[in-house]
Amino acid sequence: MELIEALRQTRHNLLKTVEAYTIDEMNVVPEGFNNSLLWNLGHVWVTQKMLHCGLSGLPLNIDDELVNQFRKGSKAIVLKEETLSRIKSDFIKSVDDLERDLNANIFKEFRPYRTSYNVELESLNDALWFNNMH
Repeated sequence: MELIEALRQTRHNLLKTVEAYTIDEMNVVPEGFNNSLLWNLGHVWVTQKMLHCGLSGLPLNIDDELVNQFRKGSKAIVLKEETLSRIKSDFIKSVDDLERDLNANIFKEFRPYRTSYNVELESLNDALWFNNMH
């Protein structure tokens, strides 16, 4: 599946990009920006789960606290190494899980959603596409 492979490769690229940064550097909110590198990494991770599982009525399989820390509209707070490790450990696995779930055909419904980019997601395929460009 091309969309999944693109997502997986993007995740590998993101992990490679951040591997040189310390936790303190990952927590910095650069001047002129609203969030840190760590927040953005977490946001990418949580958004995938919300777009695919959440809009399909399936469990996200992550703690509500993490969802609330990284969901749209949240702001960066200083996070610990444990949070970064949790994100990194699930960053690729969540793509593998998504692929497994797609192959098992567990996505039976989808609630349409208009993104903050003003893109209407009407299907799981729309969410897969949007997630790759988000």
